[in-house]
Amino acid sequence: MRYITLKQAAQKLGLEEQALVQWAQQGFLPVYRSEATRTPTRPAREMQLLTFVARPAPDLYFAAEDIEELAEDLAWSRMGRRRMWDDDEDA
Repeated sequence: MRYITLKQAAQKLGLEEQALVQWAQQGFLPVYRSEATRTPTRPAREMQLLTFVARPAPDLYFAAEDIEELAEDLAWSRMGRRRMWDDDEDA
């Protein structure tokens, strides 16, 4: 499985990093962590996530596949909203 950093995920999705952290805290998006010692990544629990976000040492990662799927879902959602706005203007 390929992983990308929190910063890369936020850039790919066009969102603030904090939004992704909140989604991870709420359990909507799996997050993984890697200590500065480069231990293997593993799922982070909510309390661990809060601790690790406060400290700069560990890095947060997301599965690239999850982010790509989310990017596609967000693109479809944005297209739908634009379509709704266009229909409202035509009315």
